[in-house]
Amino acid sequence: MWNEALFGAALLYSIVSGANDGSTLVAIGVQGKHLSPIVAAAILAFMVAGGSFIVGHAVAVTLADKLVSFEHSGGAEALFIAVIVSLLVVLVLSWASLPTSLTLALIGAIVGVGVGAGLNVSWLQVASVLALGVLAPVVALLAGIVVSRVFQVTALTLKRGAWLGWAQRLAFILQSLAYSGNDAQKMYGVLLVVTGGIGGVLSNQIVEHLLVGLAFLAGAIFSMQRVGARVSNRLTRPRVETVALCELTASLVVVGSSSLGAPISSTQSVTAALVGTGTARSVKRIRWLEAGRIAVAWVVTLPASVVLGILAMLIAGRL
Repeated sequence: MWNEALFGAALLYSIVSGANDGSTLVAIGVQGKHLSPIVAAAILAFMVAGGSFIVGHAVAVTLADKLVSFEHSGGAEALFIAVIVSLLVVLVLSWASLPTSLTLALIGAIVGVGVGAGLNVSWLQVASVLALGVLAPVVALLAGIVVSRVFQVTALTLKRGAWLGWAQRLAFILQSLAYSGNDAQKMYGVLLVVTGGIGGVLSNQIVEHLLVGLAFLAGAIFSMQRVGARVSNRLTRPRVETVALCELTASLVVVGSSSLGAPISSTQSVTAALVGTGTARSVKRIRWLEAGRIAVAWVVTLPASVVLGILAMLIAGRL
């Protein structure tokens, strides 16, 4: 029964991921109108469904086995509760139009239910994952500043033209591929437990990958206008080259983390890179009040998920 519930939770998580992450990435990627929102959402969903066949499932293995061992008795039930808790946290913040990190929510919930259920929690692994999660947006922000300033110097003689459109499309495709190798792995981490833990074989589950991609696309389309607007329009009004630069910068940060099997947030990285590239032109281009609201949502997400995860497992143990 719990395997079927976990599969349903993976699809629900995919919908919420599309509503939270997908809408944010699409809203940033379509600046300059070189990509339509529907086409951008379709590209991102395609990468969610098939990109992991290229980049692998290292992050999924980390989530399914290396933070908390879910292979013991009661593990599937605990992971199901962790997914539901993380979704509740993200849904509440998304309802307030505050896009937060699904990665932080899921990691916090996994740790919380692990503690509440008495499962084996690898605190060293948790600490290293959280450290990389904190470092990634900082690196993306600083890299965004550096790359943007280098571009300003070297591109003085270049004319704005069709190359900008192609650069933006390529940057979005690379960003989508990076997302599939990290953020999308949260969905597949759940499926990995369904297929038998770390020994499960995700590469043979083509139908499951397609369903995850379709669920993600549905969530992205549903929430594109409401959630994405805060990051793309209220945070800053980026130029086309700025969008391409922040997506390329963020994708490199995410790919680097994926190679280490470390789950981080693409939305955090691309948002930080967006702030960095905007700051490089002028600090006045950034709407710091909105940036602060998003940062607060990130800070609240992790402890809230841990606490709710522990409480949920304690309540479940009494039923």
